[in-house]
Amino acid sequence: MKKIGHLSGSIFKRRLARIMILAGLFSLVCHGVSAQLTADFFASPITVCIGAPVTFTDNTSNITGSAEYSWNFGNGASPATATGAGPHSVIYSVEGSVTVTLSVTDANGTDEEIKTDYITVSGVTPSFTLCPGFMIIQDADPGLCTAIVDYVSLVVASGSPEPVLSYTFSGASTGSGSGTGSGSSFNIGTTLVEITATNSCSVTATCSFSVFVNTSPVADAGGPYESCQGSSVTLNGSSSFDPDGGCGDIISIYGWDINNDGIDDLSGAVQTLPHVTLVGYGLGVGVHTIRLTLEDSYGVSHSDYTTLTINSLPSATATNNSPVCEGGLLTLTGGPDVMSTYAWTGPNGFTSNEQNPEVSTAATLLMAGMYSLTVTDASGCTGSSSTIVTVNASLPVSVSISASPSGAICSGTSVTFTAVAVNGGTSPQYQWQLGGLDIPGETGSTYTTTTLANNDAITVEVTSDATCATGSPATSEAIVMAVN
Repeated sequence: MKKIGHLSGSIFKRRLARIMILAGLFSLVCHGVSAQLTADFFASPITVCIGAPVTFTDNTSNITGSAEYSWNFGNGASPATATGAGPHSVIYSVEGSVTVTLSVTDANGTDEEIKTDYITVSGVTPSFTLCPGFMIIQDADPGLCTAIVDYVSLVVASGSPEPVLSYTFSGASTGSGSGTGSGSSFNIGTTLVEITATNSCSVTATCSFSVFVNTSPVADAGGPYESCQGSSVTLNGSSSFDPDGGCGDIISIYGWDINNDGIDDLSGAVQTLPHVTLVGYGLGVGVHTIRLTLEDSYGVSHSDYTTLTINSLPSATATNNSPVCEGGLLTLTGGPDVMSTYAWTGPNGFTSNEQNPEVSTAATLLMAGMYSLTVTDASGCTGSSSTIVTVNASLPVSVSISASPSGAICSGTSVTFTAVAVNGGTSPQYQWQLGGLDIPGETGSTYTTTTLANNDAITVEVTSDATCATGSPATSEAIVMAVN
């Protein structure tokens, strides 16, 4: 039989240590002792650019009861510290390596996790330091429906490393490419420009604005206009035009402000305004401002101003020198003075362009009636008036005498002579004559005498006060007396 010897001292010690470890583990399992609190966290991403967010997430284990958290995100962090489990979003403003600390306290104590140089901050996120905050408006290039638009000086991007720019167009113009798109050809209308800046950082920046290409319509209100009081006026804006008309951009609205109150009253290229309409807008004699405003297909407007002068009518006057007698001078007088034209019309086809015409030096009864005058002033406005001409017929005057007693008489006989006038008027004047010489004081319609001598010749002269009397004074035939 083989003899078993004693174990050496070193082997025995190793076996005894193993037995004691196994016994300890057995005791922990049997008695249920708790595991130790372990603070931990992780971040994403851990390599970022300045201005890019980093998200910190708690990964602590073996928490007994409630826990309190205290974060310190390190140099350049915003926020610099925080409480609560999170997650927490942090932005760094300083390049370099950042150490982050998390301290967690629960019912059994405190544990702290320190991660040295955990976050690497390298570079700057892209941003636009200059981006148009307005719509870029530009006329179309002459004769074209497009325009080359240069806005390179209005767009500036920064970042580290230097951002790469790219653009997209949408709307009136479409397309995309690298750079800003400045210097491209833009169609008439509105194009939305979106420029994106990117670099190795995880954040991109965008600059958006609109480019509007349109040449304003050109309003032409016509005029200046002149009208006479009581007349209509036609406003004509048909000379207005849109330089982009060949590109489909038309004038869609013609708006007329008649009474200068800032509000469009009428629409349409041509407007004829009767007198009643002008009065309705409060336009009387004087000078008035008229506005025409155009609007094209894209809502672009342009205005032009003109004037409307409403002139008062001249006050025509017409008179004549009647009543006149048949065969006399007939004249007309017109006013006011200094008119551009005078136009007379009257009976028997009478016309004259003189202000004060002479109708005739020997008026006839047919020249009686109404004469009308129309005057035209320097503004082309007219006024009218009329006058009635009276032509009286000629009245030939004659006178006859008789004696009582008639025939031969004796010397010293009283004889009465009586005159009968024709067309003598209401109060004819008489003058008796003997031998052709006036008999003093004998001016009645009768003459009585007792001093007649043989062959005395008695006559009478009558002066008529009748209108248009002719042949006055008239002398009667003589009565030659026979005295015995």
